[in-house]
Amino acid sequence: MQYIFQQDKTKRSVKFAIVFPYGSANDADDHGIAHLAEHLCFFSTADPKYAATAAELEKLGVTIRGETYKTDMVFSFVCRPQVYPRAVEILKTMLARTDYTDSDLEREKRVVLAEIADKCSSTEQIVAQTLCSNKSFCHEILGSEQTLSQITVEKIQRVKELMSELDSTVLVCGNVSDQALSLTKQLFGDGKRQVDVPNVVNSTHC
Repeated sequence: MQYIFQQDKTKRSVKFAIVFPYGSANDADDHGIAHLAEHLCFFSTADPKYAATAAELEKLGVTIRGETYKTDMVFSFVCRPQVYPRAVEILKTMLARTDYTDSDLEREKRVVLAEIADKCSSTEQIVAQTLCSNKSFCHEILGSEQTLSQITVEKIQRVKELMSELDSTVLVCGNVSDQALSLTKQLFGDGKRQVDVPNVVNSTHC
């Protein structure tokens, strides 16, 4: 794990992101599995096990976002400094979760299939399919109805296990305390590297 921290006490918020070096190019034959795994990290308010946690996030005023790219998967949020410790704890719980059921998987497959139905091939995708010599980069991030039908809970769990072993990057910037940064490292591991960006007095970046 690599950490990039930038403290700026003049800011009113904290920005957090964790970047996993795992995206649709890693999908192999299960096109769409990275994106589906990202979806399954999120708590459903319809799930009794996690409804309270989902409601707590809403009460904290925190929206956690997930995005899957060709080579990376990113989870991020922006929050008030006083709620950062709890927000980052909840995100860690989301990322560590593997107790998926078949109904969880089928629910998210339906969501992704609706995304596929609404999506037209982008110019970027058409160019990639035409010119790219590395065919793994030509995989549709969302997958297809056929490839999604072959994805099982066990396959998702293997992806989550692999993600936990990757040399990922955590970025935190804004009005964040030393104690909150220590908590972040405690939650995500000591890490191999840490980059401390010089603290700033005035900044427009965070």
